[in-house]
Amino acid sequence: MRSSMGLIGWSVLLTCAPALAQITWTGQGDGRRWTDTDNWDSWRTPGPGDVVIIPDVPETDEVVIEQGESTTIMTLRCNEPFRLVDGSLSYPGRRNGMGRA
Repeated sequence: MRSSMGLIGWSVLLTCAPALAQITWTGQGDGRRWTDTDNWDSWRTPGPGDVVIIPDVPETDEVVIEQGESTTIMTLRCNEPFRLVDGSLSYPGRRNGMGRA
């Protein structure tokens, strides 16, 4: 009886935990704007809970979040120049490689 209660409790814990999704920049849209859904491998813009990967893509000079745009993601790993133009990007997780030196 005791072990079956433990399994039920663990099952509930797993179903309540937020799922993390990886979303990767392809640059196949306009190759610049964060909000262009064609620039992402899942054809949607990243949101809360997303692990965002922006690899070095030859067609991309920089990734831009423009004025008035706001987004929240889980983490960001970026290997392209990244620019905020009076927009906002929030991420409570770790970030790795924000832009190029």
